[in-house]
Amino acid sequence: MSETSDSPVACNMCPAHKLAVVTIVRDNIGDIYITRNISIWPAWPTKDYSQTVRVSNSESCYSTTCQMFIRVHYTNWPISIISLPHTTSLHEDRDGRRNVHDVLTFDYNPDPEDNVTCVLVSVSPPEVNLFELVHDGNNTWNSYSIHKLACSTPDCGYKAANYLCATDIGCMNHNLTQQYTITIKCDDGYNSSDTQSLTFNVNKNIAPTYRNIPSKSVL
Repeated sequence: MSETSDSPVACNMCPAHKLAVVTIVRDNIGDIYITRNISIWPAWPTKDYSQTVRVSNSESCYSTTCQMFIRVHYTNWPISIISLPHTTSLHEDRDGRRNVHDVLTFDYNPDPEDNVTCVLVSVSPPEVNLFELVHDGNNTWNSYSIHKLACSTPDCGYKAANYLCATDIGCMNHNLTQQYTITIKCDDGYNSSDTQSLTFNVNKNIAPTYRNIPSKSVL
């Protein structure tokens, strides 16, 4: 904006608004500055603001107004799973339910602007009723965890002649499968997602050994 006369010019927002401020920087030329960080959530992908600008001459009664429109574009930063990749392990005889990993995510957009949704993509090699992705009911970044499911059938813990229990019942068999890859995908709801994997090792049941035999005792 500019004023052709030599008279001082004053600019102000009508009404006064914390979103922007007008300043005269040189030769009666005014600049408009945004005065603060703007969050437009839950608007997506843009949000429009309308503001009236009044320009007046301090040495006269003349003034003029114009309408200023500001369009703010939402910047969606990518989400990342910061607790994966990771490796964990569990003894093959653990038949009960157990939390094996807490899924931790990070997003530069503050919570609750981005609501994280995670899904279990795959278990490799495939086996049902062994792992589950659990949500704790809170709409926050770190509200998911990976659980090894409980084995609750009569065959739990039963080892056949080849030392194998039945598959797909929550029972682990080191002699059959020593390692699983559990793939998780988390989405922020604004077209950004991250996919990472948990490596789960099955620890073999080791036969007991004596720790104090042979031994020598004199009476």
